[in-house]
Amino acid sequence: MFDRNISTAWVEGKKGYGIGEWIEIKLGETVSPIRDINIYNGYCKNMKSWKENSRVKKIKFYVDNIPYAILNLKDDWTC
Repeated sequence: MFDRNISTAWVEGKKGYGIGEWIEIKLGETVSPIRDINIYNGYCKNMKSWKENSRVKKIKFYVDNIPYAILNLKDDWTC
């Protein structure tokens, strides 16, 4: 997820579509403020891999366990 390589992907490792799965990122106090987040939705190795794998429809962001934002993602090739 943090390797800066869009041809790799985070996969939840369970059967099915991954609905309800989540990622938690803990940042220390010395980390610079986050100014942007880039989301490449799907397995971007190539178009075939992208089509054959699920993609995120909705993301809920929390900051310090407080809801911060909900994003609805388009299901189109943006890799």
